[in-house]
Amino acid sequence: MIGIGVLDRSVQGDLWQGYAAAGQMPALVADFVSGRYRRAGATRAFGDVLSFGRASAASYVDGQGALKIAPAGVPRLGHHVWKGGGWRPAGLLLESAGRSNLLLNSATLASQDVAVTAQTYTLSFTGTGSVSLTGAATAGPLAGTGAGEAHRVGLSFAPATAGSLSLSVSGTVRNAQLEAGPTLSSYIPTGAAAATRAGEVLTVAAADMPPASAVSLALNGGLTYASEDRVAQVVFLLWGTDADNRIRSALNTHMGNSGQLHVQTRTAATSYNLYLSDICAPGRDVRFSHASRHGAGSMNAAAKGGALTQIAVAVPDLVASDLLLAQEFMGTLGLLRVWAGDIGDAGIAAASL
Repeated sequence: MIGIGVLDRSVQGDLWQGYAAAGQMPALVADFVSGRYRRAGATRAFGDVLSFGRASAASYVDGQGALKIAPAGVPRLGHHVWKGGGWRPAGLLLESAGRSNLLLNSATLASQDVAVTAQTYTLSFTGTGSVSLTGAATAGPLAGTGAGEAHRVGLSFAPATAGSLSLSVSGTVRNAQLEAGPTLSSYIPTGAAAATRAGEVLTVAAADMPPASAVSLALNGGLTYASEDRVAQVVFLLWGTDADNRIRSALNTHMGNSGQLHVQTRTAATSYNLYLSDICAPGRDVRFSHASRHGAGSMNAAAKGGALTQIAVAVPDLVASDLLLAQEFMGTLGLLRVWAGDIGDAGIAAASL
């Protein structure tokens, strides 16, 4: 399996030709699903193409649905998600924001009280039991549907004021988590105290990016988010020297634009913007795929195989800048491709399938 997207496999003699778009080969490939990485015409290892950081251990789910723990600093490759009645390879699990599990002894949950504030929280667990909430919030109850991560259920709620939240457990509640945030994230095991999973950082070094005045980029994966009415709520890609000179692809949920892709080139504080609506609905592990080209005088973007109308643009000089991946992001990365040049509208349309 190559990545998550639909790739051109018309050329069978060379494995890497399957990553081409409209016949054009990318200069950099990171296929997180199949574990294939390429740069400067040669096969590489993950660490030869990308730099990864996380200051704590973190969990992921393997192909049998079992929870595994990746030590601090180790990327969560081999993560799987439950789709269509089975565990499907999803690539690299990446959560840019740190989260804390506020529950104690979470493996087998007992009734307990937790101090909360006036913000959104998400409760999740596996098992066949239920959890009722009283005190600072009365949402729910949340009822389990079965054992194992395929049956993890979640409930988001927002206490009106700070106070004590009482969780009353009935039946079997396993691997429970209560975290601040509008969506559930990967499970954080706890004992006698709450525990925290650190945020993650993923970059391509400037020296490994194509040294070109024109570039095309494509990324796909799975996204978990709830609309928060924010500009650039999710940042897929950010390549820039500063806020005034950059290329960025982001998800906009501001003013009712939930699921809107915003691709921006900003040069010497002048912004060039493209918008594509409804590329990825709010939810859990929702697939996204998009591409953009930034050439000499024009830029364009595509999602789901359809491109917009190009606009005139001046491309900033980013030769000394790292590419930041999934800077504000909760989900999985399937396939990243970078071309040293403008691959045209046909190219980005094909790359966004």
